[in-house]
Amino acid sequence: MEFPPFDPAPTLQLVDARLRATTDLHRRAALDNFLAHLRAEWAGDLDAIMATLSASPRFRFFTPGDPGGDGPSGRDAVARWYSSMFAHGYHKHVAVFERLVVDDDVIITEGWMHTPYRGEVLGRLGLDVDPHGWYRYSARVVAVLPQVVEQGRVLMRGEEVYIVPDLPTADTVSPLDPSELPDW
Repeated sequence: MEFPPFDPAPTLQLVDARLRATTDLHRRAALDNFLAHLRAEWAGDLDAIMATLSASPRFRFFTPGDPGGDGPSGRDAVARWYSSMFAHGYHKHVAVFERLVVDDDVIITEGWMHTPYRGEVLGRLGLDVDPHGWYRYSARVVAVLPQVVEQGRVLMRGEEVYIVPDLPTADTVSPLDPSELPDW
């Protein structure tokens, strides 16, 4: 597999192109909000990302290790989850969407997610890696993003994310050269 650079531009351009090609105003609003969400996530901007979410967001992560779909629920829990993501640098991932589906009440993406991980974190997960190095974790991801209208705006009601594999393994991580790391 050829790995893309840690750069949000291709993903943002794909969603923006879909937005420009969409004529339905409701779906355009959903895509516009999704773009704002993606930009805020990459920037690590908690206020901006929370502005893209409904009053009571619910996140669920379905994995082989947790088929019940546990995740944060409510604005405070979701804000804490994003704060942790930003603190660890996991928001600098790159999504390679192979499919982007937009309907009246949902956006669905499918593709690969590549996330930078510190070696020390992977070591705590039981992987034999250089604790001072950086690694790319690659996983297959389908994200179902329910949409809701609140106060005249289309907002994300949360995320239902299906991830395989659920945690980095020796087969899903590869060393990163320092030149490959995203701009922090």
